[in-house]
Amino acid sequence: ALEPLTAPIPEATPRVWSTDDGITWTDVTPDGAALWFADVAATPFGFAVGGADERGASIWTFAQGAWTHLPASEPDNDAVTALAWNSEGLVALTRSASDPEALVFVWSVSEDEMWLPLQSGTERPGMSGWVSVVGDDLFAASAFTRTVISNGPELFVSQRGTEWIGIEVTAGVTPWPPPRIMSVLEFQGVLHAFGSRGPSPAAWRLIEDGVTPTE
Repeated sequence: ALEPLTAPIPEATPRVWSTDDGITWTDVTPDGAALWFADVAATPFGFAVGGADERGASIWTFAQGAWTHLPASEPDNDAVTALAWNSEGLVALTRSASDPEALVFVWSVSEDEMWLPLQSGTERPGMSGWVSVVGDDLFAASAFTRTVISNGPELFVSQRGTEWIGIEVTAGVTPWPPPRIMSVLEFQGVLHAFGSRGPSPAAWRLIEDGVTPTE
């Protein structure tokens, strides 16, 4: 599972795997005690893995064949549930490891183990199962959609991790069955969102005002 809601059983050991072709996998788990891993982000130097250790939120970066452990500045019993790289560096979303509806916090994490809180606005993403970078904008899921409140967004976007803006993907149409956005990407210059409508897979694309969509 991408985002386990509880830590693995004591006998289980979380692992990190790498593959070049999707067929042959290599165990590249970093040394040390990790409670679980939740997300992987590519960086210009290698990749990073977010999760939690016995102290709380942690990130492990892999570059030049070696792992570096970047724990949260203070023990907090939280976990990194989503991780991405933009021009500012690593951006991590954290929340309580035991409560999937807990408040989400946004951090900028540097290689010298400095965790800088980025959350300054009143609105913020929720659920925190994923965060994506398109161009240099950050996109993350929302826990408060129009199925919960009348003008609730389906996802949030931010330029630097501060001052998030809500986006109603289903604006102008019925919010039922309930939508859930699981990823955002740009394809051929057009922004796409992927997720579900109730039990069915669904996708949306952003159409500029005055432009007629084509099949």
